[in-house]
Amino acid sequence: MDRVVNFLTSRQLMGALFIFLAVVLAVATFLENDFGYNAARALVYNTWWFELIFLLLAINMFGNLFAFNLWRWSKFPVLFFHLSFFIIIVGAAITRYVGFEGSMPIREGEISDTYYSLEGYVTVEVADQGGTDVIHEQVFLSPRTPREFSESVEINNQTYKIESVSYVQNAAVRPVEKPGGQPLAGILFSSSVGRTEQFLAPGERINRQGVIFAFEPNDPAGVDFIIRRHGEAGIVLQSRKTLEKSSMTSGTQESVAPGTIVEMQPGILFSWDEVKFALSRFWPEAVFGPVSVPGQGGSGLSDVVSFRISGDEKSYDLHVTGEKGVFGEPNTLSLPDGKISVRYGSLPLQLPFAIRLNDFQLERYPGSESPSSYASEVTLIDQREDLKMDYRIFMNNILNYEGYRFYQSSYDRDEKGTILSVNRDFLGTVITYLGYILMSVSMFWSLFASKTRFRQLLQKTNTIYQKRKSLGILLLFIFSTTAFSQEMPPRPDEDIAGKLGQLWVQDKGGRIKPLNSLHQEIMVKLVKHNSFNGFNPDQMLLGMFTHPAEWQQVPLITVKHPHLKEMLGVSGKKAAFSDFFGSDRRYKIKEMVDAAYRNNPANRGKLEQELIKVDEQVNVFYMAQSGELHRMFPVNNERSNPWLIPSKAPEGLSAKDSLFVASAMPAFIVSLRENNNEKALSVLEDMSEFQSVHGGRLLPSETIRDAEILYNRLNIFMWLATFFFVLGIILVLYNILGLVYPPFSKRVVETASLWIIGAGFLYHSFGMVLRWYVSGHAPWSNGYESMIFIAWALLLAGLLFSRRSPLVLSVTALFAGVVLMVSHLSWMNPEITNLVPVLKSYWLTLHVAVIIGGYGFMTLGALLGFMNLLLTTLQTKENKSRISLAIDELTAINEMALIVGLYLMTIGSFLGGVWANESWGRYWGWDPKETWSLITILIYAFVVHMRLIPGLRGRMAFNTAALLSFGSVIMTYLGVNYYLTGMHSYAGGDPVPIPSAVYYAVVIIGVLIGSAFWKNRKMKVN
Repeated sequence: MDRVVNFLTSRQLMGALFIFLAVVLAVATFLENDFGYNAARALVYNTWWFELIFLLLAINMFGNLFAFNLWRWSKFPVLFFHLSFFIIIVGAAITRYVGFEGSMPIREGEISDTYYSLEGYVTVEVADQGGTDVIHEQVFLSPRTPREFSESVEINNQTYKIESVSYVQNAAVRPVEKPGGQPLAGILFSSSVGRTEQFLAPGERINRQGVIFAFEPNDPAGVDFIIRRHGEAGIVLQSRKTLEKSSMTSGTQESVAPGTIVEMQPGILFSWDEVKFALSRFWPEAVFGPVSVPGQGGSGLSDVVSFRISGDEKSYDLHVTGEKGVFGEPNTLSLPDGKISVRYGSLPLQLPFAIRLNDFQLERYPGSESPSSYASEVTLIDQREDLKMDYRIFMNNILNYEGYRFYQSSYDRDEKGTILSVNRDFLGTVITYLGYILMSVSMFWSLFASKTRFRQLLQKTNTIYQKRKSLGILLLFIFSTTAFSQEMPPRPDEDIAGKLGQLWVQDKGGRIKPLNSLHQEIMVKLVKHNSFNGFNPDQMLLGMFTHPAEWQQVPLITVKHPHLKEMLGVSGKKAAFSDFFGSDRRYKIKEMVDAAYRNNPANRGKLEQELIKVDEQVNVFYMAQSGELHRMFPVNNERSNPWLIPSKAPEGLSAKDSLFVASAMPAFIVSLRENNNEKALSVLEDMSEFQSVHGGRLLPSETIRDAEILYNRLNIFMWLATFFFVLGIILVLYNILGLVYPPFSKRVVETASLWIIGAGFLYHSFGMVLRWYVSGHAPWSNGYESMIFIAWALLLAGLLFSRRSPLVLSVTALFAGVVLMVSHLSWMNPEITNLVPVLKSYWLTLHVAVIIGGYGFMTLGALLGFMNLLLTTLQTKENKSRISLAIDELTAINEMALIVGLYLMTIGSFLGGVWANESWGRYWGWDPKETWSLITILIYAFVVHMRLIPGLRGRMAFNTAALLSFGSVIMTYLGVNYYLTGMHSYAGGDPVPIPSAVYYAVVIIGVLIGSAFWKNRKMKVN
């Protein structure tokens, strides 16, 4: 017994469970990606062995509470931290086994007290002489897990086994060829309401609009049209009425006299009175089965589940149509002593009260189809309490009544109905939230309590730092600049261009912003910078209007591939717009671009990737120069109307206003060409006045406009990217040399670098605040903003730990520069966009801020792990003592960084759960992003506990794990978005190819780890 207890509470089991659970969860996310959500639930999340893992973790954790004497006051922070896990597990168990979720569709003016379960159920109804029995069983059916249902029932003491044997999505029950099957004829009927297909077997008949069709009837009495087999694979038709026969291919027509036998073939249409029919296909031997309908044709179809019912030495196949969210239609098997009805779909559930939808309201961003917000005006009706209560349900504003919570989920396509999410999990949610709070408090407490691991590491770094006080460094700044000149079109007046940039424009997402922002986005898209040969964005776009032919000759578009250069006839790195068109104005690369888009993204080569990128730039140039992007003229202060562009005939305005819209920009351009600047400024003033009159209620304030133009002009984060990158490289090289050779002027350089990086951090903070003010939301809502926030968090972490080690600050500065550079790559979008309704939540702000802060500390840990392994390879007999002290110091700092990162990652994930629960009623749903966040937490929990596991202790193992575990962060932050499906995914289907830099990084890291372990072993032997 003692041996069992020791095993269940051992550190080795703890580490193994952490890694095993992380691997299982990772596999589950790929199962979901390949086979769907239900497959992941059936194979992993809802299995008994998955629950066993959590039970073993709980037992192990509980045993270690005693093993480490966590009941003492000095260790209460750690005790509460581990106890919070028990509370969270209890809350999750209550949610899983007691809570319930569903959806409630309601049309305007209707009253409903029914909602439908979120998950699918198989419902079996058995009727015999003894009465009726009903069975409901939750199932997770998918093409990968079709055999999830199995039950036995009795009909008059005869046992029948019911099993699900196949599951086909977007399918229809149709004949399927099978040797030994029965003949089946498919008859396609056409009418004014559409076409329907019905199938006939020998002996069967159907009634169509009072006309009887029969296939080889036993009794032909009363049958109007008789179908019989003819030969091995043909059928004929005999009619009691005069038929019209026409060929759908040749168009020929003829009459068929009553009693005449005529061959039926696909493509031959028969008609009598209002009845029109044709043979779709004849199957000599076939059975009915589910057939998947690919593409758009199957998008509106339900799923088909096939059941096998066996008993009394016989078996029967039953095909049931249904899907989640709908109460499926039953299919019934009649037996000699009773019948069995089976249906698949969501389970209808009754509320103890009712809800009436009074009005569904949808607001959109100006001129776009993007929803700004939508809401349901409802009345809650509780006849038990004689209560009627009006309420407005919208995103993040929940109706809570008697433990039921109603969330705005979706709406009908015609915008006349709403779909509410329904959640009933009060107890599970409260207990889980209590665990979240306790965990957050204990994490914060452990950072300051005197006897915790974090405080021990702080004391350790102080001790090591005192031993290294004599070290110094050398600072050297080297900058090189190059000049570039080329013959350019005339440069417009800077003041006039600036006035143009102050006008308002509406972008494709409906956001109203200064024209300067649009011009900068166009310039960045074309030349990858916010200036070009002395032209600022406003000057460049104004020049494209006033001198279009000259700008079409300016090389702007980067072309790298030799084959593409040869095709365009260019020798340099850039091509002009005119280079892409021949003398006949034919687009030279059209066919190649079409072929590139048709190819699977994962299979596109370098040429195809560059074709797509270049084609986008060519189109941006064309749309910019033609004015199609310049939606500058609002329509009567209406949010729903898109703004007008000067290049198209205006609609919805008076004759006077229409004339102004059509003539204002041409008049402005002509006056500039005539060097009449005074008239040009007058036209700009008239355009500004037009915007104020026709869009004044929609326009942001002038202060916001000026702030956005300032933000564009400063280009803070691109400037800081170069600043931090160059400074970081210099300081990192200096610090590494200072560990190998005697340092120089250490104190002066440390102080100077601290102040310089601190000033850069303040400027970075100013940029984020300015972006926050301009956009109206916290600057971490998309890929670009989250990257600049990661850089900010990195700098903060470096400044906090700079007193422990100067190398930390230099590494964080370097990586902050790298992150800011990455954020400006073409696959990140620096445009300031509007937020969709679900993102308008303060819980989102907290969730993203905290979790990205965690990413920053984990990134610092990976960098320190890399540096420590690199320093290990640089050890010699002469510098061993000095470098060993540095590695000890950086390892301690690394562990502190990972502890803080793990805390922030955990709290951020829980805040994400709160956001999800407040937005759509579910705090955890095994979405791939959620799951990979948990995987990252488990991996880093393993890393910070490695010191407790025999065989995994020591700085080499820790630093290696700190570096390798960062792969989980990358997968959580980027990999999930682009390689897995889910609500956090950016991918629209096929994943993008893995960048070649990833493979190079893997090789470099592998070589570094191998070299470090070899050098470490060699130094120990010496």
